[in-house]
Amino acid sequence: MWYKTHIYFGAAGVTLVIAGVILGYYMVDQAHGGQHLRLTHSYIGALAGIIVLAPSMSGLIARAAKKRRTVLRWRHLAIGLAGIVLMLAGAFSGWALE
Repeated sequence: MWYKTHIYFGAAGVTLVIAGVILGYYMVDQAHGGQHLRLTHSYIGALAGIIVLAPSMSGLIARAAKKRRTVLRWRHLAIGLAGIVLMLAGAFSGWALE
């Protein structure tokens, strides 16, 4: 039960982060004439959009692996937590701009 819920929430999270990065790109394009990546907040958002795919990939690799599965799971966990911290940093840096 936990495992499938974790996969569904992970897929939803990846979808929402990618949608947020795309919407942010579009909003900056409309509001500022396409001056992307000019603030720390935008760099953090772009990096979060890239990093969000890493836990998904490492989870799939760990699931398929026969050897070193435990090491791969720990990497999956560490990358996922780093992504969460990065997204929180992006949110707080966005609030600081207001």
